[in-house]
Amino acid sequence: MFTMTKLLKPSTLVPVTAFVSALMLAACGSGGGSSSSTNSDSPTTNTATPDGYWLGAFGTDTAANTLGGLILKDQRFWLISSTRITDSGSSTIKGMFTGTMGSSYNTQAKKYEFSTTSSTYFQNPRDPSLLGAAPGKSDLPLKGGFVAASSIEGFAYSGTSALAAISLPKYDATLYTTVPSIATIQGEWTPNKGNTPAVFFSINNGSFANAQVLQNCFANGTLSVVSGANAYNVTLTFPNGCALVNQAPGAAYSGIALTESGSSRLTLALVRTDQSQALFLLFDR
Repeated sequence: MFTMTKLLKPSTLVPVTAFVSALMLAACGSGGGSSSSTNSDSPTTNTATPDGYWLGAFGTDTAANTLGGLILKDQRFWLISSTRITDSGSSTIKGMFTGTMGSSYNTQAKKYEFSTTSSTYFQNPRDPSLLGAAPGKSDLPLKGGFVAASSIEGFAYSGTSALAAISLPKYDATLYTTVPSIATIQGEWTPNKGNTPAVFFSINNGSFANAQVLQNCFANGTLSVVSGANAYNVTLTFPNGCALVNQAPGAAYSGIALTESGSSRLTLALVRTDQSQALFLLFDR
């Protein structure tokens, strides 16, 4: 069993990989076809879905890059790309694919396939490799094949050109089927205990107020249980803005909160309501 800890660690500066730059250039990419897993015994109707918690690799440098996250039965998904954890325990979130994903059964090829009806890749505005540059986003469809609760293989595309391979061979059934509850995540969370000023927020009955989620950035928000998955819907607003991520007063976000077995880590993957920028917040307790 894997945990999201293997994908998500507090961000520190690590070498930038070339494939991330390619993702943000819609004109780039090399030709290629989708890769998929076959299942010759599958029925001729679509009864399988690619939902679940997944972990794997992304891009050509699989030794350096990871991809993992959540796909829901209602077709929404959040797949986060990051550098692999170094010997010192550091890692950097590079960005996130989010959108909606459908699936079907290919009767000719006798395999299940997935394709996104919408898929946007958002760069992490706090990624040190951006060096103050504005974070980008690109519409990058995902498609390929899958074996339910086993593996996903495919590509991220720019137009008809395959930009980067996606391989998600690790499915965490325990993490996915754990029943979430607001009581489980209630209490205080922080990514930097012992530092001054401390960055933290406290969840009380599914909401938080005046929470310092980033240094000198205070937010209000709510969390609610996602039906059928171990995750939480999130809304977040910066009433007074947040200079650290260049947000004006009133900037509002929505997205998902992912937790680990034992609820020791909470990862918020959020997108602004105007779809202009994503935000990633990692908390421990």
